Amino acid sequence: MHWLGLIGGSTIDTVPRFGNLASQSTFLVLVIKPMGALRREEVVEAIKSSVKSVTARGRFANSGYRTIKALNQLTLREARLYHRTVR
Repeated sequence: MHWLGLIGGSTIDTVPRFGNLASQSTFLVLVIKPMGALRREEVVEAIKSSVKSVTARGRFANSGYRTIKALNQLTLREARLYHRTVR
């Protein structure tokens, strides 16, 4: 399995940033601490859309509409969910 790399959650905290990352390559991406991005409903909807179809997002550019493909797998990992205080 090939990796594009490890990235922080702020890399996908807006729909344009998510679309840019999703369209870069077909390699797997691991997103560390994505909770900031997942608090934004529009980013969650873009992620759900890219899972259901091959389109990450669309945008208007040069008086036309352009679709941005979702090419890679995105794995989200939130460290806070797994840490417990040991007493």
